Amino acid sequence: MNISIKNAAAEQQGFAEKGLVVSELQRFEGVVEFFELTDPDGNKIGFVTELG
Repeated sequence: MNISIKNAAAEQQGFAEKGLVVSELQRFEGVVEFFELTDPDGNKIGFVTELG
C-alpha cells in the first residue's frame, strides 16, 4: 500500500525521530520521493511524494 503525501523527506525524518522503523528515502529525480514504514507486525506502508 502506498500513500501520497506532500513531503516524503520530512515525514520520513519525523517517523525516524519517533523511533519508528523506516527505510532510507529514495529519490527518482523529477518523478518521486519514496520511503517505507514497517509496522510492528512487519507490514510495509509506502509513502510517496510526486515531484515535478
